[in-house]
Amino acid sequence: MAIAMACGGEPGARLANRLGMASSGDRLLRILHRTTLEEHPVPRILGVDDFAFRRRHTFGTILCDLETRRPIDLLPDRSKESFRDWLSRHPGVEVISRDRGDSFTQGATEGAPQALQVADRWHLLANLRDAVTRWLARCSQQWKPIVCRKPATSDGDRQTSVRQPSLAEQLSGRRRERRIERYQKCRELHQQGLTNRQIGRALGLHEATVHKFIEAESFPERAVPVRSRLTDAYADYLKQRWHQGCHNARVLYEELCKRGFTGSYESVCRSVSKWRVAPRFRRAAIAAEHSTTTPRLTADQLAWLLVQAPKDRSAESEQLVLELSGLNTCWSNGIELARMFPDSMRNQSVTQFDTWIERALGDEVPGEIRRFARGLYCDLDAVRMAFNSPWSNGQTEWHVNRLKMIKRQMYGRAGFDLLRIRFLLPA
Repeated sequence: MAIAMACGGEPGARLANRLGMASSGDRLLRILHRTTLEEHPVPRILGVDDFAFRRRHTFGTILCDLETRRPIDLLPDRSKESFRDWLSRHPGVEVISRDRGDSFTQGATEGAPQALQVADRWHLLANLRDAVTRWLARCSQQWKPIVCRKPATSDGDRQTSVRQPSLAEQLSGRRRERRIERYQKCRELHQQGLTNRQIGRALGLHEATVHKFIEAESFPERAVPVRSRLTDAYADYLKQRWHQGCHNARVLYEELCKRGFTGSYESVCRSVSKWRVAPRFRRAAIAAEHSTTTPRLTADQLAWLLVQAPKDRSAESEQLVLELSGLNTCWSNGIELARMFPDSMRNQSVTQFDTWIERALGDEVPGEIRRFARGLYCDLDAVRMAFNSPWSNGQTEWHVNRLKMIKRQMYGRAGFDLLRIRFLLPA
């Protein structure tokens, strides 16, 4: 039973066989279908959300008891009729936490008129950010010159781009410093009259290394090994063809093969790669020198800067927002409203929200924010409850993620009845 519930049919059968319990996938599924789900008591606080059987095409509904944090039922569609009928069969629901979809709004109103409806806070903030993103995308020609403007610098303020050593180079440099210290210590101990063996024991070096350090007039650098490659015999030809404009490694490889080259295509690629592009640090310096803009911001990224919490705002982003607010009255109102709505939700202030929606429905406000406010006004009671109610759809969203995992394990080949059993039985 547990194997069938956790793994399903064929995967469960493979696991059962490995555990010495011979079974088939059909038998495990029959066990699940014969299982009777216990009837849950009617929840006092109900959370409702949708999930996709097939993304953007077919949907179902998940119902959760927010007090016990347990799923209680699945519905095969997302219609107001199915939700209304379920509420009619289960009277006693006092609070319904939902998003602002019409099917859930109308179904809750008709099926449980006595229940308080609470709009989900996460969906409200996501809808606000979408509205701000649409506004910024429409007005991109106004804010992009400010965001992408490169600050003017004098010749004296310009700093030369300095290549930062890589991690491997840093480690190599540290090892060289340690060798130099041992070299100097060897010579100091030798001048004090110690033998090579005594110096080696004191410093943890081989006697031959100590002898090499003492005999050397200066610090002996490590020799870089020179490795011969099959392309070395054709280096002059490759360089000539490269200067003639042939930068295709495949063409160069085929030409070398005609001349008797027996190496690989990859070896030719490695030989010409040093000519293909400048070193990384030089490319970065050249790009910085010729760049006329700062790193670009998208409308979605700029929307995040407007709605993020005050503790996450940097001085640079505040300066940018201040410049955008100075464009005109519509921009200043839009930015202020975009920040006022999340602040009122963090403060759980219904009074602040009432002020926000009154201003958002007025003139000199971006059309996208005004349309968002009109949508909230049509569902005003549930939205106001979101600011002072402790209930939200967070637990429902968690169970939606678990449902998605089970649905994908079934590869879309199982029916709704089996999905419902595997989802509700552990709860």
